[in-house]
Amino acid sequence: MNSMEQFQHSVNRHHRWNLSIGWLDGIFFALGGSMISHITVLPVFLRMFTESKLTISVVHSLTMIGIFVPQIFSAHYIESMPMKKGMVILLGGIMRLPWLILALILPMIVQLPSPYPLVIFFSLYLIFTTGWGLIIPPWLDMMGRIILPNKRGIFLGIRFTLGRVLSIPGAILTFFIIKGFPFPYNFALCFATAFIILNLSLFFFSLTREIPYPVVKKKIALFPFLKSLPGILRRDTNFLYYNISYTLIAFTNLSLSLYSVYAVEHFHLPSSYAGIFTALFLGSQALTGLLWGAIGDRYGHKLSMVISALMSILAALTALTARSQTLFYAVFLFAGGYISATLISNMNIVLEFCPPEERPLYIGLSNSFAAPVFALSPIIGGMIVDHFSYQTVFMAAALLTGIGLLVLVFLVRDPRFSAPQGPEGANSFSAQKQ
Repeated sequence: MNSMEQFQHSVNRHHRWNLSIGWLDGIFFALGGSMISHITVLPVFLRMFTESKLTISVVHSLTMIGIFVPQIFSAHYIESMPMKKGMVILLGGIMRLPWLILALILPMIVQLPSPYPLVIFFSLYLIFTTGWGLIIPPWLDMMGRIILPNKRGIFLGIRFTLGRVLSIPGAILTFFIIKGFPFPYNFALCFATAFIILNLSLFFFSLTREIPYPVVKKKIALFPFLKSLPGILRRDTNFLYYNISYTLIAFTNLSLSLYSVYAVEHFHLPSSYAGIFTALFLGSQALTGLLWGAIGDRYGHKLSMVISALMSILAALTALTARSQTLFYAVFLFAGGYISATLISNMNIVLEFCPPEERPLYIGLSNSFAAPVFALSPIIGGMIVDHFSYQTVFMAAALLTGIGLLVLVFLVRDPRFSAPQGPEGANSFSAQKQ
């Protein structure tokens, strides 16, 4: 039995265990995340300090900057590492600490003059999101190796759905905490609870049985590594078109973090409704998560991405036209469907563009390609609202997402049905299904 056969044997032997542990990790990560949602909870928290939509939008921008910008550097660092688990645990512990710190100091920093409370919050939040971004390439590469190719979609779909289903009680708990305790103790309690639950997630991840991959790329220096990236896009035009479409669809973020603030202001709702919006947002993700995983495994993840872009457009158009609070709830349902497909099918489709030893590079390159839009579009959205109107932002988001959808439909070939990508690549999926 050669090294690759031994690796595959170990993957099969530990597969059920790793599936179960991966689901438990995802459940508690989503549950903790529901109490600090940058889409629904944190914008309402920031509204306690400022009325500026630009400032409120910064939380979404810092989320995108922290998650997407560091990935290419993380990909370079790990591409020659046969084992990734230790790095994920180290970074995971660091990224969770800001919520404990915030919970402890929030009652004190609210007494400080402006803008010090916001500066302290954004600084700690950037540590959280940067750690999150650094973790993604090693975590996703590790999952790509220990989860069988024809089970990745359903693995992430179940992980995502279970997490969102069990996060709905977390969102409801957030509603009652914010409503039942005075500011700032209500948000401090949310942050402390999130810290505890997120660390339960890290505990379960630590139980993962990682198998070292027998093929490891030779490490190169950072500058030659960065210099080689444009060549990959020139060589793989299908991957280039996919990244163009993904980047255009990312203009959804012009409006994503503004939906909850707009609803609170337009329909004169109390801040505690952030918990209700979060429940709807997560409920939609739970209902659609399994769907995207199943569609992706059976028909290819491009189809899931197409449907999700349509849901993003519907979210913006519904926000633009809804005349009642009840109708506006549909915005969070559509937005949740878009987010779940992006998190499930985008991660999976990138894995199918390349051979296993190049996964960290493709993961980092894809997300860094779209990073400027993810980072700047929320700020631009806030500026548009401050100078024009919410309606202008919603129209712009729908238009640009629509252009990205056209590129995806007409220029991108699903890598599942393209040329073979190596021993674990896209077309090994077909072989394993037969």
